[in-house]
Amino acid sequence: MRFRLREKILLITITTFLLAIGANTYITGQIFRKEYSTALQSKMEVIANILKSKVERLLELGIAVGDIEGFEIQCQDALQKHPDLAYVMVVRTDGQIIFHNDTTYHGSMIDDPEILKALRQNRQTSCMSQAAKHTYYNAIVPVGNDLNRTNVAVVVGFPTTLIDNKIQELRHYSYMAALVSLAIAIFFLLASLSISVTKPMSKLVATIQQIRESSDLSKRVGIISRDELGELAHSFNQMTEDLQKTTTSIDNLNTEIENRKSVELSLRRSENKYRTLLKNIPQKIFYKDIDSVYVLCNESYAEDLGITPDKIIGKTDYDFFPEHLAKKYIRDDRKVMDSGEREDLEESYTLNGRELIISTSKSPVRDENGNIIGIFGIFWDITDQKKAERRQNQLLEQLESVNQELKDFAYVVSHDLKAPLRGIKTLANWLVSDYADKLDQEGKEQLDLLSSRVDRMHNLIEGILQYSRIGRENEQQVKMDLNKIVPEIIDMLALPENIAIIIENQLPVIECEQTRIMQVFQNLLSNAVKYMDKPQGRINIECVDEGDCWKFSIADNGPGIEEKYFNKIFQIFQTLSARDEFESTGIGLTVVKKIVELHDGKIWVESELGKGTTFLFTIPKQQGRIQNEQLQTNSVN
Repeated sequence: MRFRLREKILLITITTFLLAIGANTYITGQIFRKEYSTALQSKMEVIANILKSKVERLLELGIAVGDIEGFEIQCQDALQKHPDLAYVMVVRTDGQIIFHNDTTYHGSMIDDPEILKALRQNRQTSCMSQAAKHTYYNAIVPVGNDLNRTNVAVVVGFPTTLIDNKIQELRHYSYMAALVSLAIAIFFLLASLSISVTKPMSKLVATIQQIRESSDLSKRVGIISRDELGELAHSFNQMTEDLQKTTTSIDNLNTEIENRKSVELSLRRSENKYRTLLKNIPQKIFYKDIDSVYVLCNESYAEDLGITPDKIIGKTDYDFFPEHLAKKYIRDDRKVMDSGEREDLEESYTLNGRELIISTSKSPVRDENGNIIGIFGIFWDITDQKKAERRQNQLLEQLESVNQELKDFAYVVSHDLKAPLRGIKTLANWLVSDYADKLDQEGKEQLDLLSSRVDRMHNLIEGILQYSRIGRENEQQVKMDLNKIVPEIIDMLALPENIAIIIENQLPVIECEQTRIMQVFQNLLSNAVKYMDKPQGRINIECVDEGDCWKFSIADNGPGIEEKYFNKIFQIFQTLSARDEFESTGIGLTVVKKIVELHDGKIWVESELGKGTTFLFTIPKQQGRIQNEQLQTNSVN
């Protein structure tokens, strides 16, 4: 922070004045403290001697100190007559209090070491003590004289805060008087400075300010005097005159220097960017003149030739390549420069027994008049890319072959395996019908078991075929109103009377493969119905809008599933119950999982054993597939 001359003088004056006031106040306070404490000390000694004389008269009458009745009232009266005091008491030399203005202290012991030390001296003295975070002055007067000494003394004390408060009041008055004096002194000082010093200095500062703001060195300070200020003004005027003579040439020189620096900096930055780009770009870059002579190339291009870029400049392709390749490259350059059009080439080479496929792009370079002065080329190795494309095509062909084999296998399973099963079941039915009177109960049960095993095998084959068709056969996508489709699926389940299925909220309208989505709801709902173990079964269907997808949930109050089986139930042929207890192929949930994942969704289960199970799955809101429509909620029992 910068201060003007007037402000400096004023600041020094105020600082000196405040220091003087502070020193005066401190010294006055110390003197006052000494005098006032001396006066209070004398006052305490007088009070202590009065009480001492009273105790001595009672002792002369033969009354023991501890037997004096009502002496605490004397102590209380002394305290009331002199409110400056903190306490009055009669104490034994061992520190035990006999009488005190506060009777609660009778018989207690004094633990302050300064008072105890003064008591043991057995002479009139004074000391300071600490009690309850306060400091006290104490006057101690022994009872008796040289011929009749006792082991008691009168102790009178007053708080040091009494003196501090008085000193604080004295300081307040001193500060107020000092501030008034300071204000008067400042007023006269400013008036004097304005007349003798600051007014001429202000004119000088104003002239300097004008020169700085306008950059006009022709201005001069108009001060006429013979003192130091006059000499300062004359020197300043001479300095501005000299500066005025040299400013023009200096400004011109500075302008030229700055322009050159700016141009050089721009050139260095452009060159650095250009060099960094050429050095780090992975493609091979070169620039040739009209005669196909190299003007520049990047690091990547030079690395292929095993040399540095500076070894290539000024040479032609004949210096680095076989003659037939050099002729071809120069012929291609000439073609581009003659046509004035860019040309893109893709060529194959064999180098050291290894196939290379190179993609090259060449463009003509023109000057400011549009004349072609050279060629700019860039090329890169696309061998790996081309090989990857070939491999991809081979894999696609293999995939098509595998899909065809899978279709053929499905055909075999469907026709060649189902036929024997039908024959076995027909034969079993004939045996039951033709030999009903010859078969005992065990034989009939065995034939029924055989028939059920055939049905299970048939259902298992159907499940495998159904699972294999998912993802291979593309079904046309249609708009589906789930508020209509789901109730139809529920009607097909033929629910028992003790089970209710509730649709909790509105379901969306989506575009998808109708058969697949129906399979999802049908398999999940049929599982919930099949395994229901409660007298009153309840199954809730709910849908929540998750922003980028729909989240469906099917919750039941059935037996529940242990957490360790959460992943197992989605694996093919996996069931948690014995097949004889619940007829199941173990494919239903696997089919559901595959359909959901083909729609880019996910499925998971939440369950607690004995309390029910919730299957949750999501269907993303993909563009053109899912419509964000809401219809009226349906409830089906």
